[in-house]
Amino acid sequence: QRDMLFSTGMMAISIPVPAPPSSEHIQWLVPLPDHTPMHLLKWYIDGSLIDPQTPFQRVGAGLVGLAEDIPVALAAATPPPWIDTIPGAEAWALFVVLNNCMDLPKVTTDCLGNRRTLLGGQEYATASGRPLARIWAAIFACCEDALLSQLDEMLTWGPAHTSWATLG
Repeated sequence: QRDMLFSTGMMAISIPVPAPPSSEHIQWLVPLPDHTPMHLLKWYIDGSLIDPQTPFQRVGAGLVGLAEDIPVALAAATPPPWIDTIPGAEAWALFVVLNNCMDLPKVTTDCLGNRRTLLGGQEYATASGRPLARIWAAIFACCEDALLSQLDEMLTWGPAHTSWATLG
């Protein structure tokens, strides 16, 4: 280690990898306003995966609530440990928003697959072979009386990770 440090300026050390969180967690960086119900906000959700294929892999999600195009709520969230993909993190973020709303909110996601899953219906989303059936069952429980047209209006797709030429 000493030779490597003095010859390259780098040093290798062994550190323990912390265990992933044992439960879900939501940290409101900008707390929800007391005077505005969640379903009246326009929500943007995004999932992320850091360090895939390593012991450091962690899944997370972000939620932003806007009132009249002004961000009024912001959260960083860790999904439950059984969610281990970006689409799963984003579906869980959708569940978090729906679970806290009295009525269907407006939500934008950059995960087109999740929008297609929602519009495919409950039977499709919760089929036994679907890896995220558990979270989709919870999502459909939150919007059980909604018509397909209402779900279509509720969850829109906002393309991300595209070129400037595709915008607009």
